[in-house]
Order: sequence, then structure tokens, then C-alpha cells
Amino acid sequence: MPKKILVVDNNPFFLEVIKKSLEPEGYSVSTFSDPMLAFEVVKKEHFDYIFVDHIMPKIDGMRLCSYLKNLPNSKHTPVIILTGVAIEASAKVKETNADAYVAKSPVPNFISDLLYVLKKYDTGEDTSDLKEKVIGVDKIYPREMTKEFIEIESHLSKILSSMSEGVIECDHEYKIFFANQSAIKFLNKKENEIVGESLFKVLGINGKNSEMKPFFPSPKYIKENDDFSFNFCMPLDGSFYSIHINALKTTSIEHGVLVVLEDVTELSQKISALSSVNNFANALVSEIELEDVVKKMLNELTDFVMPDTALLLLFKDNEPNNLILKDVVGLNKKLTIGKSYTSSFLASRCALDDNTPLFLKNPSEIAEKLDFIVDGVGYKPAKAMLHTIKFRNHCLGSVVFLKMKDNFKDFSVELFQSLVSFGSVALENAIRYRKLKELNIWRQNYMANISHELRTPLTIVKGFNEILCEDMLKDEASKKNVLKNMLNEVNKLARLIDNLLTISKFENIPTILKIKRSRIELNELVKKCLDEIKQEAAGKNISFVTNLFEHPIHTEGDAELLSQSIYHLLSNSIKYSHQDGRVEVSTMLSGSVAYLIIKDYGEGIPEDQLNQIYEKFYMIDAGPNKTTRGAGIGLYLVREIVNLHYGNIQVDSTKGLGTRFTIKLPAEFYSIV
Repeated sequence: MPKKILVVDNNPFFLEVIKKSLEPEGYSVSTFSDPMLAFEVVKKEHFDYIFVDHIMPKIDGMRLCSYLKNLPNSKHTPVIILTGVAIEASAKVKETNADAYVAKSPVPNFISDLLYVLKKYDTGEDTSDLKEKVIGVDKIYPREMTKEFIEIESHLSKILSSMSEGVIECDHEYKIFFANQSAIKFLNKKENEIVGESLFKVLGINGKNSEMKPFFPSPKYIKENDDFSFNFCMPLDGSFYSIHINALKTTSIEHGVLVVLEDVTELSQKISALSSVNNFANALVSEIELEDVVKKMLNELTDFVMPDTALLLLFKDNEPNNLILKDVVGLNKKLTIGKSYTSSFLASRCALDDNTPLFLKNPSEIAEKLDFIVDGVGYKPAKAMLHTIKFRNHCLGSVVFLKMKDNFKDFSVELFQSLVSFGSVALENAIRYRKLKELNIWRQNYMANISHELRTPLTIVKGFNEILCEDMLKDEASKKNVLKNMLNEVNKLARLIDNLLTISKFENIPTILKIKRSRIELNELVKKCLDEIKQEAAGKNISFVTNLFEHPIHTEGDAELLSQSIYHLLSNSIKYSHQDGRVEVSTMLSGSVAYLIIKDYGEGIPEDQLNQIYEKFYMIDAGPNKTTRGAGIGLYLVREIVNLHYGNIQVDSTKGLGTRFTIKLPAEFYSIV
């Protein structure tokens, strides 16, 4: 009887290749492109070998391998990981704890490697060495771009894993394919007991909590709507959870749901008997946008306290004395929503371990401690009340209430505290949601920019190549010009790839091994870079004005890396200069310090962005039309390279007037006798 092999890969090409190649060898091959379906089959059927692709939608190879090793039907079955990123992420691949690893090399080599692994198992040979290496890795080429994207994905995964909220991802029929550590802890189950199961079964909604099912959008609704949000609270195993259900749509998941669970047991116990607080909470948690949460929270608190003026302020990140006014209700003359204000008094209140309202009954004291508020509302308050907004001892901001003449009406302080406490949860969720959204936008923009930077030179080369192939040019001079342009675009592409390789080198190799030191003449290095970039400058008719030190300037370092940094600064000066502009390049020597100065007269850099330009992946708009993109890695690399050479880099820029970069490097002392 032929041995049975299960192959799981979302790429139909590899499924067909493996099936057609192994069946003639006497194996029975079953293929699946959906890892969740394959997982369900393995629960019911035994296979002799299981091949799993490393990177797949819904459940990746690492997680699927872990689940298979915990199933009775497959815990002793050899699981072989198939990977196309063996070089870029070899360490991560081998974290799967599979029985063997095979690289997706060219098809003949790939099939040969699979047969080699199967033969070792079929003949009973020692297979322990298969766990220690990726077979066929020597037949594929590294792709540093892939490694960068894997690192970004890993970073996002770490954020999800570290969140205190439980995060569950399901398809439109509520089949679970991902749960973070908080969700697994909340549900009190093992991960392989959750994945592939119905969310309703895991939450116990099919049984004693079946009345909660109508709160969930139906599979039909999920398929027919691309954007929705449902929020409610429900009991689960003696605790009480806030449930947020949102639409989930990605390139690999057409319709699904993102379920976020937060344990609000303690809070719900305090307010369960208070219908007003419950209504407020239901209305508030239905919003995830920060502005909507702020408005609903302040309106509810205002209705409860009945002041003449109410304000909600949130602290700026890492600036404990600075608050941003998010909303004002009632009398207000000149307080501006969105403006930043400074208040050491409110900051000091935040530092106290006191979560009760503070009443100020002396107009002079109010005017002193809340001066910016009193100046803004346009009247002198007789009474004031303020309450710090905290989430798990983390201070978010403050709410302030003012009365022009009368005292505040009697109200339940405990009830008011409950309202503020629940509002703090909603605010924290909204702030986290905004940060996650900003992170996702950053990731999308970065990938779009990298794709653009790679595609542009390839498109140009393709166009020139088609001209040559069609024999559209008859004279040799035109052909030579086309070939020269093609070479220029290929060089641009090579430099981008070199930059990405250099980043990887900096992040993965010890500092002492990052550079190859030799004696370098700085003026010659600058001349070489100017010669290489002259064609790029010609495209905008940029002229270079050079003023190089009259004597040789010798320093010690890596000529290739220093050239890379000089070339990038020159390229930037061209990119941000106006048509027919000029760039000044000068060198000088003062004692044992060498100076390289590159100055352009282009768009300049906004003052508020000067401290960010050296951050990895940070990008500045290129000009008034904002048409020039970049990868956001150049200035980061320049600073790293200069630092490795024990130097420093400075920037001076004025918006609209231009930018000057100054590099200082240690040099051999030169004395004029």
C-alpha cells in the first residue's frame, strides 16, 4: 500500500509539482491550499508524511507544525517544512521544530531534495541531521528585501502578542485561525484547541450563553459588508468581557472578523447595578475613533455634573506637563480645541495616587492653578472641579468643570468615578487603535515606496530594452545613449539594494566587523562620487561648484561605505534642488579634523522635521509637487556610516532656501612647512 503524503501550500504551482513528481515514485499525495482545511483533515485521517509551506495566510507553517505535533493522528508523523525564505530567515524557519527543512530551490533540485528526505525516512536511516539544516539552501539566492519585510511582520506580531487585550481573527463563518496570548489566557484553552474551531463553541455561546449569538453579525452580513463594528459585553467563565467585533479584510482574507476581548470584570462589578453607567458604557465603547470617544465621554459627564464649562484634556506622549485640549462644552471665549497647553498643577495631580475629584472653592485659587483655562473661558469661575483620567495607573489626562456662580449640584461621587473610569478604558482603546492604525499606514506607505523605488528603474530599463529589441534605432550614437541610460537605471537599482544590504549588515554583524579600514584620500573619493552622479544631475541641469582643499586629506576607513554616504548626500541635493539649480561641494582640513560640506539651494527641510530625518524609514516630501519618493533609509545609513568612522554629521536647513550637510571625520594632521 502506497505511503500517504499530505502537502499544504497556498501556491498551486508547488502543489501540482509535488503531486506530479512524487506519485510516479509510488506515493499517494493529497494537496491542500487552505491550512485550516488541511488541519481538519489531519484530525480524522492519518498520513505518513506531511509537507507544510513556511509562509501561508491564516495559519503559517510555524503554527501549523506546532498544532500537528499535538494531534493524536500526527504527533509522530514527520513534518517537513518547505521554505522560500531559507536564507533570509533561516533561524526563524528552524524555530518551527519540524522534522526536516527543505528550501524551495529550482524545481529539479527541489524534487531531488524531497526524495532524499523521504528515502532517509523510508529506509530507516538516522534523520537527526535533517533538523539541523535547511536542505537545498545552497541552491537559492538571498533576498534582503524579503528579510526586511519578514522583520516588519515579526515586529507587528510582537505588538499583537504583547497586547493585554485578547485578539482573535476568524473567517466569515467564525472559524478561528489566530488568537494572541491574551486571548488564549482569557479562554483558558491551548492554542491548538482554539484554531479551526467555531468562535461560538469556544465562547460557549452555543450552550448557556446562546442568547448572546444575535449580538454577533451573521456570516451573510459579514460577506456583504466591507466595514462594520459591533461592541457589547458578555460573561465568560465567571469573568466579564468587553467584546469588539470589526471587519477584517486583507489580501489573503476576503471577508472575516477581528474580535477584541478585554477583561472588564472589576469595572463591570462596580457598575452592574447602575443603569445610567451601563447605558453610558454601551454608547461609549461603540466608538473606536478618539475624537468620537472624547465627545461622547465629555457630553455624558457634562449632563451628569451640569457645569457652565467642561473641558477634556489629554497629556502628550512623553511630555508630562503638556496637555492637548480635545473638547470644550459650554461657555468658552478663546480656548482652542487641538491646542497644546502647559499645566504643572494638572501634571502634579496626575502623579498623586488619588482617584477622587478635587473641588476648588476659592476664585483666587482657581485663577492661580488653572490660569490658562480661566483666561480662555472669558469669566472668573467661582467653583471648579477636576478629575484625573487614568487607565491602570497610567495617566491619560484630566476633565475640568467650572461654575460661574453657583455650587455644583449634589451628585454621587462614586457614580461619577465609575463614569470616568469606564471612559478611561474607551479612551485607552481609542488611543491604542489610533497607534495601530498609524503603524499599519506606515507599513503600507513603506512597502509602496520600496515597490516604487524598485519598479521605476526596472520600467525604464524595460522600455529601453524594447526599443533596442524592435531595432527602432539605426545609428550607433543613439543606441549607445540608450545603453548608457539603461546602465544608469541599473546602477540606481543596485544602489538601493546595496543600501538595504548595508542596513542588514549593520543590524546583524558586530560593530568591529562592519567596516574594512584602509588609508583613504577624501578629495579623490569626492571626485569619484561627483563623476558617478553627473548623469543624474544632468537630468535636472544641476551644476556642481567644487572647492576642494588644496592638499590631500587622508583619513582611515571603509572607502566603499564612505562613498555610499557621500553619493547619497549628493543624490539628495539633486533630488531636492530646483531645475537648473546648483550644488556646492567643499572639503577642508583643520588640524586633525576633515570637513566635507554639501550645500544645495532647494526646498529645504521643515524645522520640526530636522530631528527625525536620521530615523530609519522616515521620509520627507520632496518638493512642492511632492512627486519624488524615497525608501527612507539613506540618511539613516549616512549617519551610521559616519558614526562607524568616529565622525559626526550636522544639518542646517531653512525651508525654501536650501540645506547644508557637514560631515566631520578624524584625519591625518597636515602641516604646511
